[in-house]
Amino acid sequence: MNHAVAFCTLSFLVNHSFPNRPFDYLKVFFIVLYGLALETGQYLLPDRYFSLLDLAANSLGIILYAVLMLFVRKFSFFRLLTRTVD
Repeated sequence: MNHAVAFCTLSFLVNHSFPNRPFDYLKVFFIVLYGLALETGQYLLPDRYFSLLDLAANSLGIILYAVLMLFVRKFSFFRLLTRTVD
């Protein structure tokens, strides 16, 4: 659950850091790549391990953000808050 919330938040931050570009495959690619780099780094540490479940939870957070943005775009009240979402 923590991974999903963290990557949903990270997706929000990445999306709003580059407001002229829509939340598309390129942003998602780099967020997933970041998660993979974190897991690979954990594999190299003696007390940690690489986890496919963590990667799945990270991906779930990205998907959650994308679904939330689709929902937000449907309601005009939230459009003021998400002017950069395409």
